[in-house]
Amino acid sequence: MKTKTGKTAEQGSPAKGDPDKGPWTYKAWYTAHAADLAERRRKKYEEDPEYKRKVLEQNRLYRERKAKEESARPKPMIRIPKRRKPVVCMVPINGVLAPRQLVHIGEFARTIQRSVSTIHQWERAGVLPKTPFFVSGKGKQERLYTAEMIGVVKKVLELRNGTASVADSTFPRDIIQGWRGAGIDADVPHSVVPMVANG
Repeated sequence: MKTKTGKTAEQGSPAKGDPDKGPWTYKAWYTAHAADLAERRRKKYEEDPEYKRKVLEQNRLYRERKAKEESARPKPMIRIPKRRKPVVCMVPINGVLAPRQLVHIGEFARTIQRSVSTIHQWERAGVLPKTPFFVSGKGKQERLYTAEMIGVVKKVLELRNGTASVADSTFPRDIIQGWRGAGIDADVPHSVVPMVANG
């Protein structure tokens, strides 16, 4: 039996006031017939070239609209650390003071392709050991790193496909061992003073 709209009685809305089926809603009707409707659309898409063309055109317009919306969306501001010149300081290497070129945390973060905030987060979480070298200035201590220290961190990251996890207790251990192998004791903080070139 068909209704005035052409739908069969099974597909049509339930009669108003039907105590068993309740009030008609499009959402409930669509949910009940979603599979049948999808199958009809699939067959029409395969058999009707004009319908297929319209569907493809609608999809193209939708993608273009979403691409425009995405391009118009404001991009998040990324704070790029200001590049600072390396400093040469006397630092303890294997217990003996030796001159070394040290870089600030911004250069360290840039070299391992992370942000400065990520470095701070790793330190707070115990993932990354704190550098023992620092210079005091402007009411705070600024972290400094040797090239050997940065190379160790970069290598440890590469061995883990660039990831660092709090659950990975071997990550800080491997870094500390690597630093010690380079003659740097991470357990002993050392305040350094930049050397000033004469002339």
